[in-house]
Amino acid sequence: MTARKCNRWNEHFKTERRDARRERYFPALQSDESTLAWEAPGADPTPDEVAAVTDLVEKMMRSLRTDTQRQILELRLQGHSYQEIGAEVGRSEQTVSRVLNTVREHLKATLSTP
Repeated sequence: MTARKCNRWNEHFKTERRDARRERYFPALQSDESTLAWEAPGADPTPDEVAAVTDLVEKMMRSLRTDTQRQILELRLQGHSYQEIGAEVGRSEQTVSRVLNTVREHLKATLSTP
């Protein structure tokens, strides 16, 4: 019974998609110099992406009516929770949530327009 089970797994792993014998090795990847070309790009944003996000955040800030709303958005962008923001600006969590939902809707509308 064990031999049959092992044979079934052997067949399973030798199917066309899973067959390890089909793996190909690229000789170019063997030297240290060429491996740099195959590395995944870093997670850091490009200067163009940074400029686009900065412009978008400035546009969102200008669209807000009061300094409190701007402060709420600024604190949220810094990673503060709704509770922390509410305590900082002297508003309820519901008000903070409402302001951020307004910003979110405005952002969606801005990004959907060509």
